[in-house]
Amino acid sequence: MKLKDAWAIRDSACGTASSVARQLALAGVAVVWLLGGGLQATGVRLNNLLLAAGLALVVMLFLDLTQYLITTGVWAPWARRMEKEAQGWKKEDDSAWKKEKVVDEEEVGGAADWFNRPTWVVFVAKMVILVVAYFFIFIDLADRITLS
Repeated sequence: MKLKDAWAIRDSACGTASSVARQLALAGVAVVWLLGGGLQATGVRLNNLLLAAGLALVVMLFLDLTQYLITTGVWAPWARRMEKEAQGWKKEDDSAWKKEKVVDEEEVGGAADWFNRPTWVVFVAKMVILVVAYFFIFIDLADRITLS
């Protein structure tokens, strides 16, 4: 197996995990709404557990968006700079680009080690928050179930 194949597997798995987590969060919001009496004429009444679960799910969805915004904010400027350098432009100072020899467009070098760290922190945080939210939902469901 080549290193690029391992990274492709990792990227695919992370993307799938984020997609499934997003769907679970939206489903969780629906479950909280239903358990809170969303279908009744009296309206939604959330106890502390359901309120905490609902808020956690909203935070998780916000972190999901934040993860993509951070990724875009970190990688887009770097990719643009590498693209300009691949076209033969070099940055002389803070404002001027100077045309030089063209370099290989396929191999632009490695990015800084810290580029992925903020994204990974947010990825882990949103997964932990999702688990906590469902834990609150399951506790509420367990309180409602009576075995005779």
